[in-house]
Amino acid sequence: MKKYLCRMAVLAMAFAMAFALSACGGSGNTVTVNETDAKGLVEATGISLDAPAGAEDVTYGYIEGEETIAQVTFTLDGKSFTYRAASTDETALVEEDDNSVSVDDGLEEAAELAGLEDSVWKGAAVADIGRCRGIYARSSDKMSIVSWIDVAPGIMYVMIANDNVEQMTIINVAQKAFVPMQGEVG
Repeated sequence: MKKYLCRMAVLAMAFAMAFALSACGGSGNTVTVNETDAKGLVEATGISLDAPAGAEDVTYGYIEGEETIAQVTFTLDGKSFTYRAASTDETALVEEDDNSVSVDDGLEEAAELAGLEDSVWKGAAVADIGRCRGIYARSSDKMSIVSWIDVAPGIMYVMIANDNVEQMTIINVAQKAFVPMQGEVG
């Protein structure tokens, strides 16, 4: 009987851990974030990310996979954000001369980086972050993302609002956080 109870306890713990880890990824995939500091993030990914001025509860981490993803999570003005970046071969999410965007334009790549591949998107719009043209979208479960590509170093960025925020709020947070790899002010 003791052996049976021990096995059941081990299985229950394994199930609970698997469930907790799967909750980190939008598609049900298990995502493990390796926690680090700002310097360790650059060493692990080659990408420098930081939260905007005034952010609280800042944590740094990276996700290993096909492409290593740099990540910073933080709260700002009581709202939770996740800021991610990864190398890309893509050159644009939205064409430079396009002032309107459909839900399909660039959203697949942005949602993948955000870990929200299975989300249903209600709409999308063009969003300029610094000198980079990007895309804003809101999911049916009230998650918002804004994504853009800094072409010269080949880095795709995504800012995820984990709380219900307005379009201009997430765009402003992304503009404050973004520092191009070339060192220019975003």
